[in-house]
Amino acid sequence: MRETAHKNRIHWKSLLLITAVIMLLLAIGIAMIPLTRFLSTADGQAVVVEKMHDFNILAPLIFVALQVIQVVIAVIPGGPFPVIGGMLFGEVGALALCLAGFFSWYGSGLLSGVVDRQTAG
Repeated sequence: MRETAHKNRIHWKSLLLITAVIMLLLAIGIAMIPLTRFLSTADGQAVVVEKMHDFNILAPLIFVALQVIQVVIAVIPGGPFPVIGGMLFGEVGALALCLAGFFSWYGSGLLSGVVDRQTAG
């Protein structure tokens, strides 16, 4: 009897946590709608380019960090980033930085699996 009550509490806590996470993601998604619209316009992209120029030599690192954040937080639109990167760093530079941001997130999981297999075997 006591174990069943404990399992029910865990079940409700899990359900409450899942609901809270879904609500948080939904709120973030709704809050990002104006930013998405702003970044999709030429004026919004120009503002980002202007701000990035203020960072001088750190601009590529900040761009890669923004790219990683965009990959991790799926509600942030990914479309404007390559366009803004092209404006800032040229086509080849933007491609390299976008790939660096992408692979720094996804590649870490792939590399850890390869490294684990090589060190174990």
